[in-house]
Amino acid sequence: MESRSLTADLVISTQVLQEFYVTVTRKFSRYISEEDTVLAMRGLGDFLTVPVTVPLIFDAIELGRRFQISFWDALIAQAALVAGCNRLLTEDLQHGLRIGGLTVENPFLNN
Repeated sequence: MESRSLTADLVISTQVLQEFYVTVTRKFSRYISEEDTVLAMRGLGDFLTVPVTVPLIFDAIELGRRFQISFWDALIAQAALVAGCNRLLTEDLQHGLRIGGLTVENPFLNN
């Protein structure tokens, strides 16, 4: 499994940037212009960004099989692992799921 140690308070992957653009321009185009969406993406791009690479893809395939999660979710989780994250904020995976040293947290749950 590909790994490297990076340090940052917030990490995103290039996949997350892509999904952000598609979601905002499809679902919220009445409320936010494409120009503002791109501006927001530029701000997100200032954070540590893990690129989706060929090794990351194959590691995500293995991770998805091992944890019985979708390829797309595994790709995000693998990017978080590569970045050395210990928390993954998402509503798409089971809250509390442990993937190696990574704990999934749903930021929309009322604690």
